[in-house]
Amino acid sequence: MKTNYAYIAGLIDGEGYIGLTRSRGLYKARIIISNCNLELLENAQKIIGGFITKKPVPPDRWYQGYNLTIINLDNWLTKTIPYLVGKKNKAILMLEAKKLLKARKKKTNQAGELYMKELGVIDKKLRMKEWLI
Repeated sequence: MKTNYAYIAGLIDGEGYIGLTRSRGLYKARIIISNCNLELLENAQKIIGGFITKKPVPPDRWYQGYNLTIINLDNWLTKTIPYLVGKKNKAILMLEAKKLLKARKKKTNQAGELYMKELGVIDKKLRMKEWLI
């Protein structure tokens, strides 16, 4: 199992995106791994779940790209963090965001707005380059 998490960490460090998306005023946590090798992403999907989509092929390229999008981070992200190098700080921020997202669901009105502000701060940090965090 440890080798699986190290393998996933390598994919995230090399080809991954860690961030929050905002839809209808709500934040959603996600990790996306992009690659042209569908089999590689299918193997990663067996380990951590998620769904695979095709990327549009630009006219000046001959190869097909794919994205593995993972929304359910709870079961594996903490086990992967020790193996991350370049994106370790972003993964730690993502865990903070996940805690806030869970707490946010239980709050209403002003308390919920405070959580949204905190998520906004984390979102800005996640959009920064890894070496600036």
